[in-house]
Amino acid sequence: MREPMDEKKVISLPDELDADQIEHLGAAILAVGGLYVKKNITEKVVTREEVEEIDAFGSAWKDGRPHRVIIEAKSGDWGARDLFTLLGRKVYLEADVAVLLHSKEFTPPNMES
Repeated sequence: MREPMDEKKVISLPDELDADQIEHLGAAILAVGGLYVKKNITEKVVTREEVEEIDAFGSAWKDGRPHRVIIEAKSGDWGARDLFTLLGRKVYLEADVAVLLHSKEFTPPNMES
């Protein structure tokens, strides 16, 4: 028999999430959506140790075809380079959706010299 939950127990998230927490959140969203989830996928080649890492990748077979979603998590600064990298991964993996989850607002670079 299950014991009743203690009503005084409170679980809360920190004010600012770190990269691992954001990755877990992204993977959980995919899993709740019914997708098969694989985290921290790394592609390696002979000449270099690591080429790319995908924080979370979800896939499901729906409507007679595969549906793929890529999650990229950023806890620190991010910018246009991260968006283009994510777009490249989306095209390379033929994903339907690519999502950038972040905990900091975008700050455009200062272009004044």
